[in-house]
Amino acid sequence: KLPKGATLLSVIIASDKTHLTNYSGDKTMHAIYITLANIHDNIWQKPSFGAWMLLTQLPTSKFSNITFDASGTKAKAQHMPGILKQQLFHEALKIVLEPL
Repeated sequence: KLPKGATLLSVIIASDKTHLTNYSGDKTMHAIYITLANIHDNIWQKPSFGAWMLLTQLPTSKFSNITFDASGTKAKAQHMPGILKQQLFHEALKIVLEPL
């Protein structure tokens, strides 16, 4: 329940997987941006207007150094890195968005 006099604002969250390095390996991260939903779209659609703010940078991993147990099926073992990437992204995002 909101306290008396509180104002409820909607936010828009956007992410962009960003390439970080060209020479020292294939490093990437997810840049997470935030804006208020009540800003007119003519404003927030133009980056030069500064309506978006970098909220955080989330890590990425290929989980390439991990050997997955293929006792179930080979297909499950092949899908495991993708599943772990999704879980890493969502768990990190939960931590970042918890104060909201």
